Amino acid sequence: MVNSNAISYFKALAQKLNFTETAQYLGITQPPLTRAIQKLEEDLGFNLFTRTNRKVELTQAGAVLYEYVIRSEKLFNDGIEHSKAVSKGKVGLLKISYVGSSMQSILPATLQNLVKAYPNVNLKLYEQTSAQTISQVLSGSIDLGIIRGSIHDNRLVKKSIFSERYALLTPIRTKITKIEEIDKIIGKEPNFVSFERPQGQELYSDIALLFERLNIQPKIQHRANHLHSIVKLVEIGLGSAVIPKSAIDNLNVKVNIFEIDESFGKSILNLVALKHPKKLTQVGWEFFKNIGGT
Repeated sequence: MVNSNAISYFKALAQKLNFTETAQYLGITQPPLTRAIQKLEEDLGFNLFTRTNRKVELTQAGAVLYEYVIRSEKLFNDGIEHSKAVSKGKVGLLKISYVGSSMQSILPATLQNLVKAYPNVNLKLYEQTSAQTISQVLSGSIDLGIIRGSIHDNRLVKKSIFSERYALLTPIRTKITKIEEIDKIIGKEPNFVSFERPQGQELYSDIALLFERLNIQPKIQHRANHLHSIVKLVEIGLGSAVIPKSAIDNLNVKVNIFEIDESFGKSILNLVALKHPKKLTQVGWEFFKNIGGT
């Protein structure tokens, strides 16, 4: 096996092409350098240098080996930098599950800033319901989750990252224009479209509390498990719905939209992660720490 010191001596001599100068550079006397080069050539089975009284030159084989030494040194240094980046969470994969409506609010700009700050981190995004997201965070199959509504689980750490008003949606046929007349709206559109409770448990509970504060007992006629599906059901006239305001933003649908005063409650986006994860990269914690809210 080739001695690493011999390779260092070879590299230095290949650069300086002078035994005296190389020995001085290495901080050794010339005889040990000469012996080390001779031993290396014996081990390799070919000459690395041609020597005359006037000069030292690399052989063709020596020049090829020198190029490989330089490449391997660069590769090793790159490996060190890459390893440092991995240890600091600046390289790797970050898996995030999110409710679709968060793409209408805080998530796009946050992801853009994250990629700028950590260009070597790859993102893997999953659009899922809050219930699915919580389940996968708890199982450790994703790193972070963005959900709507309250969550009470001592295995998770959470952070509120965005809040907004709720909106009451009614079919376009409803001729009411003021949110203050919400009781009249309910009178004209008594049927409501809502979530499948297991799929939207947290948001379902928050909206139920909103109805309670509004002193309304809605008749849930139809159910769906995604906000956009609920909006479409309202559009085709199957009932009214209460949803977070951003869920309707930029959608080309024909419905009446009545913003509900925030004093009755607001929709909250929460970022959740395991309190004691087996692994969460530094960039994951940076994302958790720096994304909106408190």
